[in-house]
Amino acid sequence: MAFSSLSAALTNAGPLVNRWASAVRDGAKKLLAPRPVSLEPGVEPPPSINADTFLCVEMTDHCDLACRMCDQVLRELPHFMAKGFLPVETWEKILTDLKRGGVHLHGLSPIWVGESLLHPEFPRMLRYAFDLNANNSLFDAFSINTNATSLTPEATEAILDVANRPDINPNTFWGLVMSIDATTTEVYARIKKKERLARVEENCRHFVRRQLERGNRFPLPILKFIVMEENVHEAKPFLERWSRFYEELGVDYQVNYDYQPPIVKPCIFFDKFIGEDPAADEERHRQVALELGLIAADVAERKERIVHSDEQVGATAVRRPCPALWKSPMVAQNGDVAPCCHDSGLELKIGNLKTDDFLDLWTKGKVVEYRIKHVVGDFDFGPCKYCPNQRHPTISDDEIVAYLRQIGRAELVPRYLRRVGASRV
Repeated sequence: MAFSSLSAALTNAGPLVNRWASAVRDGAKKLLAPRPVSLEPGVEPPPSINADTFLCVEMTDHCDLACRMCDQVLRELPHFMAKGFLPVETWEKILTDLKRGGVHLHGLSPIWVGESLLHPEFPRMLRYAFDLNANNSLFDAFSINTNATSLTPEATEAILDVANRPDINPNTFWGLVMSIDATTTEVYARIKKKERLARVEENCRHFVRRQLERGNRFPLPILKFIVMEENVHEAKPFLERWSRFYEELGVDYQVNYDYQPPIVKPCIFFDKFIGEDPAADEERHRQVALELGLIAADVAERKERIVHSDEQVGATAVRRPCPALWKSPMVAQNGDVAPCCHDSGLELKIGNLKTDDFLDLWTKGKVVEYRIKHVVGDFDFGPCKYCPNQRHPTISDDEIVAYLRQIGRAELVPRYLRRVGASRV
């Protein structure tokens, strides 16, 4: 959903954002072009996976913070196993096996419950992924989410180096999401359980300045504020602080409260918290968007959803299949694979990429069973029974129907459409 300040920014875009926007458009044209699949000799074409599949491979489950909104704060061992660092050899094997098997991913990200930049081999692992992705032969999009405590000058250079290689689409490494979430040390410490605000802010400022010095377009710096009860009163000061920072550097930027409209410029992002009371979280987020002038008063008064999401909000809402089961496979630091980021306890583990083939795990067996359960409305298993669905990405009725036909379960189509209230596809 567009809002007035963003529309004005797009209309009056300066030279800097024009370069960013132009790169986005050029990259999009290449992404939409037909792509031949390059296979190793003797390898059969891979089974079909959703075109929006975004693989998340955790470099580590260590973190130097314990954020309120993260599984790090729920238990000492988020995966119920000893914490560790993904071996470089395992990272390389996972990516090499995917490419040899003819898999092409929409996206790749080193993310789950840990802080990727803590990995001692982070620059090397980052370079390997992009070496393997020449001409976008393995993935189209890449992003990093970081708490920015370890966004050192060395890490900044490593990120900017791979993001601006000449052998990939210019917007491949599209975003660096830096989670700040506060403007005062007191609130930061309350949310993060440690006080690191001054260091984090300086690291974020250094990254943006260094990117401008190098003349690099990507990744887009995204300064993130997750709206929670603890920090809701700091949303406006956060916007003022970081707007002033961008403006002093002459950077044209956008302010988002959702992933739509698409992020195509440096961004200040007010994200929605997903907690135990989704309706309350959504209302708090809506009120912040109203206070900041990002939505109109009549939208807030009508209690319209302002986020594009398959998340169930309210007990009477019809719960849709969770898109994570089709689009967001997660790999833990020991190689275990789960179908959703909310399953940090690995209750729904479907295999391990040290020994199992990704395509087998993602197109057969347990994950198909889980998908069918969601299609027919059975959510009473694993973390699904208390989860309102992953917020992003989304999955359409067309995609669900196409999948059921693909796997030979077309008889479930009418049942599914009746359940979600869709008349026809």
